Amino acid sequence: LQISDNVRVRPERYSIIPVPNPFVVPGGRFREIYYWDSFFIIKGLLASHMYVTVRGMIENMQYLIETRARTGPPKQQNHFQVRLRTKRQPYLLSEPLTAPTTYLVRPCLLHGHERSWNLWKKLLPTLRKEMAFFQANRSVIMEGWPGPLYRYRVVTDSPRPESYREDIESAAHLHEEADKQRLWGDIAAAAESGRDFSSRWFGVTGPFAGKLASTRTSEIVPVDLNAIICGNLQLMGDLYDAIGDIDGSKWCAQSADLMKQTIHQVLWNETAGCWFDYDIKNDQHIRMFSDTNFFPMYTKATHATFNSERVVDYLRVTGVLEFPGGVPSSLVASGEQWDFPNAWAPTMWILIEGLRLNGQKEIALQITEKWVRKNFNMWRASGGKMYEKYNVVSACYKIIGGGGEYEMQEGFGWTNGVLLDLLVTYGNQLTWSPAEECECCVLDCICLV
Repeated sequence: LQISDNVRVRPERYSIIPVPNPFVVPGGRFREIYYWDSFFIIKGLLASHMYVTVRGMIENMQYLIETRARTGPPKQQNHFQVRLRTKRQPYLLSEPLTAPTTYLVRPCLLHGHERSWNLWKKLLPTLRKEMAFFQANRSVIMEGWPGPLYRYRVVTDSPRPESYREDIESAAHLHEEADKQRLWGDIAAAAESGRDFSSRWFGVTGPFAGKLASTRTSEIVPVDLNAIICGNLQLMGDLYDAIGDIDGSKWCAQSADLMKQTIHQVLWNETAGCWFDYDIKNDQHIRMFSDTNFFPMYTKATHATFNSERVVDYLRVTGVLEFPGGVPSSLVASGEQWDFPNAWAPTMWILIEGLRLNGQKEIALQITEKWVRKNFNMWRASGGKMYEKYNVVSACYKIIGGGGEYEMQEGFGWTNGVLLDLLVTYGNQLTWSPAEECECCVLDCICLV
C-alpha cells in the first residue's frame, strides 16, 4: 500500500500516520503496518527478492521513530495508527538489516554495498534511540539482579480507543479510578506485546483468574522481550563494528553480556531446563509452557554453559512435539487466541530457527514439516486461503484457529512470510504426496458439525 497525498496534506483528518514509502500490510482487518508483523513479512519479501520494498519498509519504521521523537518520547510502534500511540511492540528494526545475508545476497538491502553502508550509518542513531526508549520506560531491576531487564508497560488514564467498550466491561468490578487505570494500562501493555490476548498475562487466583479482568502484564518480566533486546544489542554491535565505531561496539557488547548474565540468573530454570517469564510481584518463575520461552536460542541470548539438549528434553516432557500441526502457543485452553490449541507463524519460526541455530536440526525439521504441511493442506482445502493462526491439535484440514476478540483473519502477511522463508531453508528436505488426504475429510468430515 501507499499512503495517499491527502493524508500528508491534511493529517488531522486521518487516524493513520503518513509514512514516505509503500508497504505491505498483514491483510484482513489489519490494513496498516504492524511493527513485528513487518519483520516476518520482510522475511517473505527477501525470499521473493523484493529488496526495494524491504528497504522502504525499514525506512518507514525509522521515519516513525524519528517523527515521534521530535514531539516527545518515541511512541506508538505497535502500528501506524494515531489511536495506538502509547503502545510499543518488541522492536525488531535492527534484525532485517542483516537478514539479506541469509539469502546469500550481498550484505545490503537494495543494490550494492555502498548503499547498504550508508543505510547502516543512517539507521544506527535510530536504533540507539529505540533502545533508549526501552531503557527509560520499560526497564526494571530488583535486588540481587546483575542488571536491568525489561517488561511491557503502558501508563494510561483511559481504555483502549479501539476496544473501549471491552475495557470498560473488564474494569467494571473495580471501584477506585486508580485501579481501573492500572488494569487498562496492563491490558494495553498486553496488546503492546503483540500477544493480545493470552493466559500468560492473566492472574491465576481470585474471582477473575484466567480472565481479561485479571490482566497484570506490568508485573511480568517476559522471556521474549528480553531475548529480543539482548539480540538487538549484539546486532547493533556488529553494525558499529562494520562502520568502525569502536565505542558504540564496546557499549553494545558490554550491555549484551550483562543482559545475558541477568537473563540466565532471573529467567533460566535449571530444574526444568528452560527459560520462564518472571513474576516480579511474587518473586518467582511462572512455570507454564509458552512458545515464547525459547526466544533466547534464536537471539543468541543464551548463557555460556547452555546445552540445547535441555530444551529439547523440556519440549518432549511437555508433550508439545506430539501435535500433528506444530507446537501450540500454550497448553492452556483459555479461549484466547494466543493460547491452546492455536499456533502462530512468528513464534513457530523463532522456535524452529532457534533449534536449528543450536544444533537441533532434526527437531527443527520435524516441526517445520508439520507446520508447512498444515499450511499447505489447509490452503488446498480452503480454496487458496492462508490464515493468521492455525489449530495445530486437530489433524483435520478444515479446522482453523479461533478464539479472541475478532473473527479469524485471512491473508496473511506473517504466515506467508514465514512459509516462504521456511521453504528457502528446508524446501529440498520436505516431503509431500498428492495422495495425502485428511482421513476425516475423505469420510464426509464431521469436525465442523
